[in-house]
Amino acid sequence: MNDDNVEANSDEEVVLLDADEMKLVEDTKHYVANQLKGIITEEQVVRICVDSDFNRKSINRALAAYETDKKYAGMEAYEWGVQLSRTDKQIAVKTKIDN
Repeated sequence: MNDDNVEANSDEEVVLLDADEMKLVEDTKHYVANQLKGIITEEQVVRICVDSDFNRKSINRALAAYETDKKYAGMEAYEWGVQLSRTDKQIAVKTKIDN
């Protein structure tokens, strides 16, 4: 394995890329970092590129599955099912009356 000065852990796969493939991976990482913040890791980007045989259309289809619909933009910040307890409601009402 060290023939070409390539080191890897036993659980990692070594993928040697040519210049065009590396540029495609870097371009895809840049796109993901800007458009899909925090959804896909860099390792996942490389895996998607390798699994898609570096075909841009296949990569774009794979990434499209992670994109959020525009109508749901901002929903990840919304807290579902937030309920005030009876005591919290009473405190809120009392605070509102006092002000």
